[in-house]
Amino acid sequence: MMKKYFVFLISFILLYFIFQIGSGLIQTIFYTPNLHQEQVFGQILSLPLLILVIASLAYLLAQSLFIDTKKLNK
Repeated sequence: MMKKYFVFLISFILLYFIFQIGSGLIQTIFYTPNLHQEQVFGQILSLPLLILVIASLAYLLAQSLFIDTKKLNK
C-alpha cells in the first residue's frame, strides 16, 4: 500500500513539474514584448482542474506499474 502511494506521489510531482516547465517554455516561445506597456512579473496561475487531471494521470500511472500477476496468469 505504501509503495503504491510513493509511486503515485513521485509520478504526480514529476508530471506537475513537467507541465509547469512545458507551459513556461510555450509561453516564452510565443511571447511578444510590448515596450509601451508596464511589465508585470510574479503572477501565479492556479488551475485546480488541471491539478486534478495531473493527479489522475499520476494515479493511473501508479496503478499500471503494479499490475497483479494473478490477473495476468488467468
